[in-house]
Amino acid sequence: MKAKTRLASKAKPVAVKMAVECEKLAQEAGEKYRLALTNEDKFAALEAQSSYNQLAADWRATALRAEELSPQKFTGRNNGPNAQTLKRVQFINEVSSAIGPASHEAIASEAAGKNYAKKAKALWSGKSIDRESKILNFMRNNAKNLSLTFKD
Repeated sequence: MKAKTRLASKAKPVAVKMAVECEKLAQEAGEKYRLALTNEDKFAALEAQSSYNQLAADWRATALRAEELSPQKFTGRNNGPNAQTLKRVQFINEVSSAIGPASHEAIASEAAGKNYAKKAKALWSGKSIDRESKILNFMRNNAKNLSLTFKD
């Protein structure tokens, strides 16, 4: 059983149960070894005990691996807004409130302009020529998060 499936969280209890069962079978094989009279029976019991111990070790490893995998890795849960996005929203709101009601383009050009160039460079990577279009795209994509007043 691979623990890399979407159901890794469900793999651990099954793997632990299988490991316990294999350990029990290995102990029973050990008892058969102690009670065996012929060399062939002893060899067969010893071989079975070794095989069951190996299976138990494999199932224990599977259980440990299933524990390491977090279900959050596969489920795509929403962790809320990114810290960088929050900083960008705050920056756009700050620029908008400083210049008053204006169009999207005016706010973006002011944000990419000389007065806010350092802060815009820290928030948006790339060339300064492309920064204004990146800010415009960000404003369109995050319109619901921005508290802007427009002149249009």
